[in-house]
Amino acid sequence: MKLENSKLSIKICESDKEWNDFIYKSENKNFLNLSTIINSSKDLYKKYFIYKANEIVASFHLYSENDKIISGNQLYIPINYRLNKKSNKSSEYYKKFLITEKYIDFIYKNFKKGEITFDYFTEDLRAFLWFNFNLSKEIFKVVDIKYTSVINLSNLNKNINFDNLEDSEFYKSLSRSIKQQYKNSKKEDLELKESNDFKGAKLIINKTFERQNKTNQINLDVYEKNFQSFKKNNQLKLFYCLNKSKIISFTLFGVVNDTAKYLHGGRLLDDNKDNSLTFNLLSSIINLKKNDINFLDLEGVNSPNRGFWKIGFGGDIKPYYKIKFKKN
Repeated sequence: MKLENSKLSIKICESDKEWNDFIYKSENKNFLNLSTIINSSKDLYKKYFIYKANEIVASFHLYSENDKIISGNQLYIPINYRLNKKSNKSSEYYKKFLITEKYIDFIYKNFKKGEITFDYFTEDLRAFLWFNFNLSKEIFKVVDIKYTSVINLSNLNKNINFDNLEDSEFYKSLSRSIKQQYKNSKKEDLELKESNDFKGAKLIINKTFERQNKTNQINLDVYEKNFQSFKKNNQLKLFYCLNKSKIISFTLFGVVNDTAKYLHGGRLLDDNKDNSLTFNLLSSIINLKKNDINFLDLEGVNSPNRGFWKIGFGGDIKPYYKIKFKKN
């Protein structure tokens, strides 16, 4: 195994275009891994490619402070694996294991400690456990496990619209609660509108944190400042739900190829009878499907209320892990 691992090499990526091109070809296809998002951090960062000979097989980025890996205020700093369409699972697991092993060797040699949150595509943690076993020390340990919900939209036909959603296979996967909210919203004067203006989203976010008597922790600046570039590349979509021309909820999605990520969303009123956010998300899903989106990551099913609401849309629950390490 070490012999195979030695065939891999790691080099710094200097080109944003080359980095983004690989993300589009990767298994992860994560909007939050695009260069614009990574480069927006105030922390020191570097992007790396993992090569097998001259072929890029994976990428990763790291934020650091002295000899410590930090989060860079990002949700996660994952390993991005090259998409392999072959169906041999054992071979694919082996390749990903070797990539993870090479990654571990790199961070162990170059950093003294740190915390790394992967996305759900790094699901096999054996390389970390076996590294500990070989040294007879607990260098790496799992300190947190979180979950997301990923919706496969293959059972949603492009011809489906909001009014006839009940005729789709996708509708059958919704929870009873979401189905009821859908039926209730059809009786209301609600409208979905795609927009370039973030004022409504910012207002809703501020109102939400005011209700909770908390400091606003959500910053939309990187999306707003780079909106035209994102929009040109079909990478960002902002939807509002309107009632009599008044914005009452929003959803924001990042898009890479056929995969979308739910970035933020919220509603103006804290009212259990308000169906606007459910209307918004279902309408947005229909819109995304018409734009050839086949997978939607609803990111974050970790708080009781929000988690149960998101799970109600019929996705598969995926775990993702935070690893902490320290050289003894």
